[in-house]
Amino acid sequence: MRQFLSKLHARVGDLWWYSAMIFIACRFGDAINAFIGLWLVPKYVGPNELGAVLPLQQLTSFLTIPLGVVAIVFAKYVNTYATRGEYGKVKSFIRDVLGISAILFVVCIAGAYLVMPYFYERLRIESGLLTILILASGFVAAIGQLVTSTQQGLKRFKTMSFTAIISAPVRLVTMLVAMPIRALSGYMLGQTTPGVVTTACAAYDTHRALKPYPPDPSWRKDWKEILTYTWPIAVITCFGVLISTTNTTIYRQRLPEIESAAYYMITRFTDIATFLGSSISIVLFPLAAESHEKGHENEGVLRKAILASSISIAMIAALFCFIAKQLFLINSTWATYADFSYLLPYLTVATGMGMIIGNITTYEMACRRFAISYVTICMNLSWLGVLITFTGYEFFTGKIPGSIVTFMRNCNLSSLQNMTIGTLISATLQIAIIYAIFIRRKHNNNTLLKRPHL
Repeated sequence: MRQFLSKLHARVGDLWWYSAMIFIACRFGDAINAFIGLWLVPKYVGPNELGAVLPLQQLTSFLTIPLGVVAIVFAKYVNTYATRGEYGKVKSFIRDVLGISAILFVVCIAGAYLVMPYFYERLRIESGLLTILILASGFVAAIGQLVTSTQQGLKRFKTMSFTAIISAPVRLVTMLVAMPIRALSGYMLGQTTPGVVTTACAAYDTHRALKPYPPDPSWRKDWKEILTYTWPIAVITCFGVLISTTNTTIYRQRLPEIESAAYYMITRFTDIATFLGSSISIVLFPLAAESHEKGHENEGVLRKAILASSISIAMIAALFCFIAKQLFLINSTWATYADFSYLLPYLTVATGMGMIIGNITTYEMACRRFAISYVTICMNLSWLGVLITFTGYEFFTGKIPGSIVTFMRNCNLSSLQNMTIGTLISATLQIAIIYAIFIRRKHNNNTLLKRPHL
C-alpha cells in the first residue's frame, strides 16, 4: 500500500498530492465549522448583532497588522533557507522573529485601545471583554501563521493536516461552553482557543524537525535584502487588511440590520467556493518560492490552481442557482433571510474570484513580484471609495451640487443587492486586468527571447 501511495504521489506531483491531503483534513473541520456558522452562531447571536460577527472577526487582522507583515516575510525566508538546506538559519530566524513579534504585539495593544471605541460605535455593540479577546485572537493567529510558515517551508504537510483536523472540534467545544454566557465574547474566544492548541502542536513538531541543527544567526547578514522585501509586503498587507476591515464594517453600519445579518448567513454558504482554492494556496506558496529560489518559474502550478478553482466555483454557483431558496427554507432561522437567497450564486462567484486573485497574488509574492498586488489594491480602494461615498451621501448635502447628491441617493447602494453587484463587477475587472498583465508579460518575454544577441 505504501509503495502504491508513493507511486501515486510521484505521478500526480506535490501540488495535487499535498493539496488533496490538506483538502481532506480541512473538510472534516469545515463540517464542524458549518455547524458553528450556520446553526450555533445564529442560535445565540440575534439578528440585531449577527451582522457584527464578520467585522469583529476581521478586526483580529486589522489590530495585528504589524504581526501579519512579519508573518508573510517570515514565510518567504523560512522557505528560502529551507530550500538551501540552511536549517540552522531557520532555527535562529524563528527565535529572533518571535522576539520581534512580542515587541510588536505591545504596539498593537496600544493601537487597539485607541481605535476600538470607533469600531464598537459603528458596529452597534457593547465592548465588554471583546477588545482583550480580539487582541488575543489576533496574536495567536499571527504566531500560528509563523509556525505554519515554518511547517510550509519544511514541507511538514502531514502535521498541518493533523492540526487542521483537531482545530474545529476544539473551537466547537469552546463555543458550546462560552456562547451561552455571552454570545459575541464566546464567539471570539472560540476563534482563539483552537489557535493555541494547533500552534502548540505545530511548534512541537517544528522543534523536533529542527532539533538536530545548531542555531545559525548568520541570517542577520541578509537584513538589507529582507528589509527590501518587507516594504512592499507591508504596504500590500496594510492596505489589504484596511480595505477588508472597512468593507465589512460598512456592510454592518450602512445596511439595515436584517440585510447585514443576511450577508453573514449567505457568506457562510459562499465560503464553500473557497474550500479548494484555500487548500491549494497553502501548498502553492512554498512550491512557487522554492522554484523561484532555484532560478526557474513554475507557472504550471499556478495555471492548475486557477483552473481547479474556476471549475469548482462554476459548479457550486450553478448548483446554488437551483437550490438557494430551498436551502434557506430548511431551517426556521435561515428562513428569516430567504428573501435574499437569490444573491447566493452572485456572491459565490464574487467570493471565488477573490480566492483566484488571492492565489495569483500569493504566487507573485512568492516570486518577489508585487505589480499585480498593487493593481488589486488600487481596484479595491476605488470600489471602497465608491462604497463609502455613495452609502454616505448625506455627508455631502450642501457641500457639493444637489444634483450629484440626488444621483448618489438614487443609486441606492445601501442595499445588499447593489453592494453584491458592485463587488462582482469589481472582482471581474480585477481578473480582466490581471489577465492583461500576464498577456503583456508573456509578450515581452517572447520578444526578449526572439531578440538577436549582438
